[in-house]
Amino acid sequence: MANLKKIAVTLRFSILTIFVSLFIFSMLTLIYMTHIRFAESIIQLSFNLMKQASTTAAHEINDELKITKNKSQLTERLVKLRIIQDITVSPHGVLFVVADNGKLIIPPPTAPMNLSTIRELTSTPWLYQSFDIHHQTKQRKFIFTNTQKYLATYQTLTFPDGENWLVGIVAPLSDFTSEFEHTRLLALLVNSIILFLGVFIVSVLTSRVVRPLKRITREIRRIRNFDLAHDKRISSHIKEVSYIADALYSMKKGLRTFQKYVPATLVRQLIETGEDARIGGIKKPLAILFSDIRNFTAIAERMDPEELTPHLCEYFDALSCIITLNQGTIDKYIGDGIMAFWGAPQSIERPAFYAAKAALDCLAECKKLSKQWHAEKKPLFYTRFGIHLGEAIVGNFGSTERLNYTAMGDAINIANRLEGINKIYGTPIIVSHTIYEAIKEDFILRMVDRVTLKGKNEASYIYELVAKNISAVHYDFYKYNQLYTSGFAAYQTGQWDEAIRFFTECLLVYPTDTVAPILIKRCLLFKQNSPVEWTGEWRECEHP
Repeated sequence: MANLKKIAVTLRFSILTIFVSLFIFSMLTLIYMTHIRFAESIIQLSFNLMKQASTTAAHEINDELKITKNKSQLTERLVKLRIIQDITVSPHGVLFVVADNGKLIIPPPTAPMNLSTIRELTSTPWLYQSFDIHHQTKQRKFIFTNTQKYLATYQTLTFPDGENWLVGIVAPLSDFTSEFEHTRLLALLVNSIILFLGVFIVSVLTSRVVRPLKRITREIRRIRNFDLAHDKRISSHIKEVSYIADALYSMKKGLRTFQKYVPATLVRQLIETGEDARIGGIKKPLAILFSDIRNFTAIAERMDPEELTPHLCEYFDALSCIITLNQGTIDKYIGDGIMAFWGAPQSIERPAFYAAKAALDCLAECKKLSKQWHAEKKPLFYTRFGIHLGEAIVGNFGSTERLNYTAMGDAINIANRLEGINKIYGTPIIVSHTIYEAIKEDFILRMVDRVTLKGKNEASYIYELVAKNISAVHYDFYKYNQLYTSGFAAYQTGQWDEAIRFFTECLLVYPTDTVAPILIKRCLLFKQNSPVEWTGEWRECEHP
């Protein structure tokens, strides 16, 4: 899932990066190749223009020489008629005539006429630099650099007396390439606009891929947490993304069916703790709760199965929700009962507190449901709970083909026995002494008896979980508790009449009490048949 999320996040960036890189590479390659080829063509064309101009100048000189027949007069005539000066090559190009020894025959148009050598052109050093290069290399056309790049051509005129004149033309390269540079900048601007438009279009197109991928990522995260309620199908115009979305939707439908058989909360907790699904368990302190519906067998016999099933499901939904909200783990549904525990797979502080709170909340919810069911003329469910705190082995048990995350051990059996012992005392919630010690400062509890549970050799005190606070108790709890404690002390020491007196007074304080009558009945029984060895402990296998 994390990898898919990274793909969804970086896909847009990757595609954009590839597009921009390819575009820039293509444009740079095109611009470079275009620049090289155009530059070569322009330089060659410029040399041709300069050669054509120098050839024209040479012809003009030869024509005038035929007229004058004298080189000195020829020079004066050329200057006077401005035949050479009027030949233009480029905006800043210069045409001049110089002897091969450097003597300046016809200076550039902007130079004074009284200069004798080309080296005296100090205002235009690039002119005599070009002459030096030609003089040394004998190149007829070349490119050189001064403050900028220049093109230079030289054409030789040979006179009958053996003297050579050079018709030179020097022009800045920028005179010929400025228009090309302008066009290139314009092309760069157009390419930049095309690039931004391309980025925008690619971004829009990749969004059509990225958005569904992000939705798929969120959906996978929900599935990972076993949150299967969201039922909207993810759509995409991209075929491959659509395939993934359809497969994910089909998987979710299958898991939604599977979820009915596996506690979703338990799966989420196992995922959060990172436990692998392997056989084995560990010993952990747990608060264990068992519930059961009073006389459910008789109710089931009277109801049609099609009516009983939704009725029981409504009951389980209500209690399961409360247990889950109180951080409990529902182990299993046992017929009409629930087994739940606190402290695994996630360890929590005060597991006994949350188990007790969940039991009281479930009892209150059952009372609300009873009012609703009474109005609907449905059977009422009276629920009994048993809660114990102790160490148990919790983990994955079963076969290699099928595992069950559950808890087992003596603590589990004790909690189950405590739920069943409610039948004897007519109480809704019985807790063990370990639970009592853990929550006695947080809830209202009363001691019920000291019993030896089935399968146990040692006796322990059991308590009724009465309420969350004293305001929820509708009788004088403290007076009752004082009388009951005195009566129970007499009961344990075999003072049957004294015990009966105190238990009878308890009924004056709490007339609907179900525990005191049980103890009165025992005392009357023991008065007639006194136990041989009375230790003040009641064995569960005995009759009331």
